[in-house]
Amino acid sequence: MWCRTAWDALLKEVEKYSPDEVEKITWVKADVLQKAARLYAKSKPAAIQWGEAIDMSPNVTPTAHALLILWNITGNNDVPGGNVIARYAYDVVAYALPGAKGVIKLKSPELDKPRIGTDRYGVFKNFYWRAQTM
Repeated sequence: MWCRTAWDALLKEVEKYSPDEVEKITWVKADVLQKAARLYAKSKPAAIQWGEAIDMSPNVTPTAHALLILWNITGNNDVPGGNVIARYAYDVVAYALPGAKGVIKLKSPELDKPRIGTDRYGVFKNFYWRAQTM
């Protein structure tokens, strides 16, 4: 029931924005916007890259919502060749969040030596050396 209500609300909101109205807001020509939308919607499978340009945007939340909606209404969410939802391999995560299960912590005598500032700056006390996920 909730999904149907949310879908109806989404459709009602989207109807407010004709291609011409979106052109005024985004400065992207209406015909270009429509061509791009149709290309993505008809391409199977298709993916939209999500990375630093989205993560580091001041509008990350509405942008993320828009992308998730596009992935889902076009059938490109969690399908091979589309935007696949990553799952942890063998319950291991690549980052060391407090309470995370199965965290891989790379240890070495050199990295375990006391670091300057651990008594004053908490971030250095529990620093984990790891690869950036992006």
